[in-house]
Amino acid sequence: MVNVVVNKGTFVIYGSQGCSNCETVKKLLNDKNKPFVYKLFGKDYELEELMEILPAPSRSMPQVFHVGAGNVLEYIGGLMEVIRFLKDS
Repeated sequence: MVNVVVNKGTFVIYGSQGCSNCETVKKLLNDKNKPFVYKLFGKDYELEELMEILPAPSRSMPQVFHVGAGNVLEYIGGLMEVIRFLKDS
């Protein structure tokens, strides 16, 4: 598995192969010039890693986090939550 060090303001996307919402989130962040790290299931992470950091179990993809103040990994959610997060910030 790949461990990545990211800076404040970076988004961390946990996605999976063939996930259209994952591709949409990546495009949205690219269009807004927001830095992100994309982690692909089975290559960059396994389910156990994601389950350890999710505040509640979820079966949808992507699962997106944002590195906030104090370099704390803040949970955002999926595609719709990312859209809201970007609109509100």
